[in-house]
Formats: sequence, structure tokens, C-alpha cells
Amino acid sequence: MCMRRWALSAVLVALGAMCLGGARLCEAEVLDSRGLLHTLTFDSASAFAMSADGKVVAVGTRSQVVLVSALQWAVTGTLTVTSGVVAVTLSPDGRLVAAGLRDNTVVVWEASSGVQVATLSGRPKLAAGLTFSPDGRFLASTTIGLEVKLWSSGSWQELRTLSGLPAPGNCLAFSPDSRRLAAAVSSFSPGSWIETIAVWDVETGRRMHLFEKSGIAGYALTYSPDGRFLCTDRNLWDARSRQVLYTMLYTGSAAWVSFLPDGTLIATAGADGAIRLWQSATGSEVTAFYGHDGAVQFVQFTPDGRYLISGGSDNTLRVWSVAGRAR
Repeated sequence: MCMRRWALSAVLVALGAMCLGGARLCEAEVLDSRGLLHTLTFDSASAFAMSADGKVVAVGTRSQVVLVSALQWAVTGTLTVTSGVVAVTLSPDGRLVAAGLRDNTVVVWEASSGVQVATLSGRPKLAAGLTFSPDGRFLASTTIGLEVKLWSSGSWQELRTLSGLPAPGNCLAFSPDSRRLAAAVSSFSPGSWIETIAVWDVETGRRMHLFEKSGIAGYALTYSPDGRFLCTDRNLWDARSRQVLYTMLYTGSAAWVSFLPDGTLIATAGADGAIRLWQSATGSEVTAFYGHDGAVQFVQFTPDGRYLISGGSDNTLRVWSVAGRAR
């Protein structure tokens, strides 16, 4: 299918100006041919996350984690950190916020009160990737080494260390049923990049599968909503057969990948500043969003599938309409 750009009539969305916690809500944004609805600008932005229920977005900066209501599109609170944020994640219900910091700690807060509930440590310490399980029972973090740490979100004790990665990485994804955890890394062997995905059993810590494909580097990872597929920024893998079904073709790389809740579309956050939508059945590109001034670092569909939330190296958080998307 041929790619097409958005062609939507201009609709003025009036927004009140506000400044809080380093974030600025623009006075007005126009829904134009780009499909852009809203923009929040931060003094810095290094990590982004959205709760599974779509109600809360977290943005990590040099000095704090900023919480944004996705329903009101307003900043609702800030959490002060001791050093810059490397990774951030929210529990599925948005109740907890966890951030991996440059001082090699992982800090967990209650989102509503801002009360710090845990500080996690271990060796190696640096949390480059961080994610909660869909059932909220576990928090997984990658390290500066070749390991993944699994923590209990009840006791905040380290449950186990998962090993078997050929290189350090920051891409983590739980299966929808929370029974499996996958990590994607890229390594370089003479003459070629190799994309590797390791999959572990969460309860036992046993490595179940190892997926490998040479000739390409992978920088993002997610499961499909039904758990049948694993998608990196380039490849769609069959989670059972461990075979690549297709490769998405574009220049550069993508830092994040997300499925539409019904599984029919895939969104990629491009280093070239583009957010691309792909048909998940065929890997065909169907449209692209342009507006970020620099690399897109995060993209996520809202649970109703009507909008995309994106974050970029231009220190902005944006909302895009996907009404009228191609199927």
C-alpha cells in the first residue's frame, strides 16, 4: 500500500498557558495536516513512559520526573531526583513511578503523593532500561553489564538475575500475560550487526528462547497485544517459531515501537524525527507524522487507539490524532 500523509482540516484547540515543573503548556495548538493536537515543552527530556490505562505520562529530565495527566493534558506533579533520569516507567494503573538515575540507583514513588517508597540497588547498578509487568507484580531493569534484574513490586526485593545476553542493552518487554520477559540487544561481529532477543520465564528465571538475525541492529522491543509476535524497530518476529516474518524498510533507526491496541498497526519512533505507522499484517508503511525537531524517543498509542503520544530529543511531548488512519 502506498504511504500517504495526513490531510485534516485545521481545528483550533485553545489551551490555557501554564508553567509548572519545567513544563510549558502551549497557549494554542492547531490540528493541521500533520495531525498534531497538543505540545508540552520541557527544559530537558531524556526519558518517557505512559501508564497502560493511558491516564498518566511521565517525563524524565535532568532534575525531576514530571507527571502529566493525559486526560486533561496538564502537569499534575513533579518528583525531584538526585541526578539525571536515564529511564522511567509507570505501573499499569499509574499508581507507581520508577526512574533509573545516572547515579546508578532506581527510585520508586507513589505517583499521587510523591512519597518515595523504594530505592533499588545491585551490581552492576545502572538501569538503562526499566519496565513494569502488565499485572504490576514485577519491575525489570537492565544493567550496564549483560544482565537483567527482576524485582518484586510488593517487597522491592531483588527476585533473580536473568543472564544470557551477548551485549548490554536497554530494550525490555513483558508478554501480555506477564509470564515471559524479553530483552533485545545489538552486537557487532566481524562484518555485520546481529539483533538478538532473549526470552525468560518470569517465575523460574530460565532462559527459554534466543532469537538472532544478522545484518541489522535492533533498538526497540514490544510484544503484540495477543502475545503472538515480538516487534523490534525493524523486524516482526513470530514469538513461537522465532522466525522473522518481515523487515520494516526505512533509513536510520527507531528508539521505540508500539502496537495499536487491536494489533492492526505498528508505530515506530524514528531517529530522523518521523513517527511511522505500519500495517502489522504486511509491514507496509501507511503514513508518517512529522513535527519533532530531532529524534523521536518514545511513541505510544492511547488505549482507545485514537491518539499517539510521542516524546523527542527536542524536549517536547506531543499528542497526534490518528483518526482516519489507513487499515
